[in-house]
Amino acid sequence: MSPLDPEALYQRAPGVEFRETEGEVFLVGLDGESLFHLNLVGSALWRLLEEPISAHEAAEILGEAFAGVKPSRIKADTLALFKQLQKRGLIVREG
Repeated sequence: MSPLDPEALYQRAPGVEFRETEGEVFLVGLDGESLFHLNLVGSALWRLLEEPISAHEAAEILGEAFAGVKPSRIKADTLALFKQLQKRGLIVREG
């Protein structure tokens, strides 16, 4: 797996399921057994990943949605989440 490029476009990996139960949001991995819990920002990011988007662009959009949070924190958290999602095979690079 190549390192994450914050300028490259990523999207949801085919076959990953999104589940919302009692206010909690989870992704179910391709194996049908592994779970990945998403917080509020992670849930918003997952919705953005419906279409190809870069980590930098996603951070800008999330920064507008969560205006009370420092932009540097949003950027760092978004990049970290992209890396986790890529490592677990939940997102794929376009192309």
